[in-house]
Amino acid sequence: MNAPRRYLVDAMVAEADARRRATEEGRDPEQCPEVAALKAQLGVQQQLAQRVNGPRREGYDPLRGLQHTRVIGP
Repeated sequence: MNAPRRYLVDAMVAEADARRRATEEGRDPEQCPEVAALKAQLGVQQQLAQRVNGPRREGYDPLRGLQHTRVIGP
């Protein structure tokens, strides 16, 4: 498993564990600050994984719009 995907899996497990703990304590997981922080971190990891690992859907190009300027000579 490559590194970006491993971070994504770790973030998913941490969020699920935080949700489980909040539920066991009788709190609403959507209102728990720990779950909110892990949910935000999971979103960032998903975006990074998509950019690093390539397209997840047809037509997605993370480099679209960037232009390569070729310089020849000194």
